[in-house]
Amino acid sequence: TAKARTSGVTGAPDHRRRLLLVDRRRVRLLPAGLEVSGGGGGKGSNGKEGGFGGPRVVVRDEAPRRGCRRGVPDLIDESSASSSSSLRFKKAEEQVEEDSTTSTSIVPYLPLLLPLLLVYVSNQWSRSSLYYLVNFSDDPAVSPYNAMNLDLGFTEAQYGALASVAFTALFAVASLIAGNLSDRSDRKLLTVASAASWSVATLATAAGSSYAEVVAARVFMGLACAFATPAAYTLIRDLVPRDRSALANSFYGSGVY
Repeated sequence: TAKARTSGVTGAPDHRRRLLLVDRRRVRLLPAGLEVSGGGGGKGSNGKEGGFGGPRVVVRDEAPRRGCRRGVPDLIDESSASSSSSLRFKKAEEQVEEDSTTSTSIVPYLPLLLPLLLVYVSNQWSRSSLYYLVNFSDDPAVSPYNAMNLDLGFTEAQYGALASVAFTALFAVASLIAGNLSDRSDRKLLTVASAASWSVATLATAAGSSYAEVVAARVFMGLACAFATPAAYTLIRDLVPRDRSALANSFYGSGVY
């Protein structure tokens, strides 16, 4: 049996003086004054025969830690701590996987996304309908019945202005106002009002009896269409969780095609 021999160990216990006992994976902090014994034979920590086979004893001077009772040894088992940490990490991983599995579905948000998607599709169809109502070819099958340009008598240059500037000029300006208004007002009401307005503009385009009337309807359509998209994106931002917002935005954005 080997005994630790250090000054102050065999006297009265001094709680400022402690022995740190290190036994491979086990760390034990003992009060001073205890005798530590271990196996005397076998290989030592350096692998040589005849070495000290028991635990290694180190003397440290330190004040008792806060929250520790005097004279009561503290025990830290590294293997237990490692196992416990691994277990906690594994449980956290399983929780993350479970959360990601349950949150990948977009189905819970379809009551919000489907109406917005249909509104966006209607928005795109309304603004693009004019492209399919004109025909400047020399085909004998082209008639005022299926070609607006022949019915109203406007040229290709006038059509260019009607399809581009008449719509986009006010649309670009109104989009800035629409973004600010979407942050301050009821987005659902704004979306409904916008959709109703461009529906009226689409009917006015079909009912127009002159080029000027069609231009006026086209300008009003550009104003109405500008308010739908900002309102939709802010609704998605507020009502869809952040980890599903990219999927929700892409689902909504697919309406442009």
